[in-house]
Amino acid sequence: MTIPQAHYASDCWDGEIHMSYGWKECVGIADRSCFDLSNHAEATGASMSASRRLETPLDVESGKVTFDNKLMGKTFKAAQKTVKARVERYCEDPTKASALEANLAALAADATLDLDVGDGEGAITLSRSMVKSVTLVTKKMYEEKSLPAVVEPSFGIGRIIAAVLEHSFADRAGAEKRRIMTFKPEVAPLKCVILPLLTGGQNAHRLTGSCASLNRALLDYNISCKTDTSSGTVGKRYARADEIGVPYAVTVDFDTVDPTNRMYQTVTVRERDSCAQVRIAVSEIPIIMVQLCSGRLTWEEILRTKEVVNAGDAPAPAADATPARVVRQGYFSRPATAIDVAGIATDASTIDRSAEASRVKVEVHVFKKRAAADAAPSHAQSFDHYYNETDGAAALPAGVATRFPDLAGATFYILAASTPVPDQFIPEATAHRPLDVAASSAVAALRDSVLVAVVA
Repeated sequence: MTIPQAHYASDCWDGEIHMSYGWKECVGIADRSCFDLSNHAEATGASMSASRRLETPLDVESGKVTFDNKLMGKTFKAAQKTVKARVERYCEDPTKASALEANLAALAADATLDLDVGDGEGAITLSRSMVKSVTLVTKKMYEEKSLPAVVEPSFGIGRIIAAVLEHSFADRAGAEKRRIMTFKPEVAPLKCVILPLLTGGQNAHRLTGSCASLNRALLDYNISCKTDTSSGTVGKRYARADEIGVPYAVTVDFDTVDPTNRMYQTVTVRERDSCAQVRIAVSEIPIIMVQLCSGRLTWEEILRTKEVVNAGDAPAPAADATPARVVRQGYFSRPATAIDVAGIATDASTIDRSAEASRVKVEVHVFKKRAAADAAPSHAQSFDHYYNETDGAAALPAGVATRFPDLAGATFYILAASTPVPDQFIPEATAHRPLDVAASSAVAALRDSVLVAVVA
């Protein structure tokens, strides 16, 4: 059956997508063969052939046609040159050349031969007298020439985007008002959203520094992300991210910034479709996001290898898979063996809390110098650090540098607790005094102070 196609195409195919209103073409693929280059060469007289020099010359056999130029000119007139070139190309194949010679020899003196040379331009009518001879010759070939063919795919990007949007649109099971876009991570415009657990209140600032640091780390790995500090509960912000198809949400909570908590420097990662949540170390987040968003790692593998804090609607791991350690909110888990409770004090008044009383929390703010010489250092991150009150004041910068090696060469300043921390830090201000480790024999003397670290 003949398939309707463009005049320049030797073959055509269509790619279709099934949508709510039927199958729709999204890409047309045309085999243009060498239509474009051959027509350009014919019109300009310039060769469009590609050539490749052979390391070892080849002996190539082809047919050589000798025409009766006078009779060819009388018969084909202005088209004589084109007709002769078509026949010569046809006879480059020695098999076809021999067949033409035999067919012409078999013709009667006044008979003609309709020769189809296979170029789509129609048959050529030849008489025996127009061709004096067809002989086979052997030539040395030093380079290989060919006319490149073209395959032209034409995509309808609007239809493809419309199909992706339609196929990704879904309702959250059991909640008709919860609309989500289930983009695959590879095509989602925004790969990850970073959410502080709280966005308002006096303690919210403790989370913003960690969110900003994580945002910069993900951008360094070319992961498109956004920090959402808008109003509303974290659940509502999850829903907003689901509506625009963000596949992963990273939540920074107070456990993330509390060095006394076993979850210190870890964050919660939530997967959009299953709502499952796992706890992952901050340092692992950029690499894991790169692997998840490139398809090199699956969420099922994450569930098998990381601590699950909310299983969501995720399917159970395979029977032969490594079991995941599921921990309920509050980090309660039943021990594998019973605990011997004999002798354990149950009266809170008998618990020794002297170690807790000797802990001093120091609020640390990091400022980074900017390129311009006259520009004040700008705020980079904030965190809380804990010391024993019996430690010498030198433990302050030393302890911070231990946790954050980039701060090893920082200059430290002491601010009164009541002094507001500015967006830009001017060391010469009277309220900012350099940390003198000799002036205070113990950290306890700095209990109501704020530590500022300025780094290059």
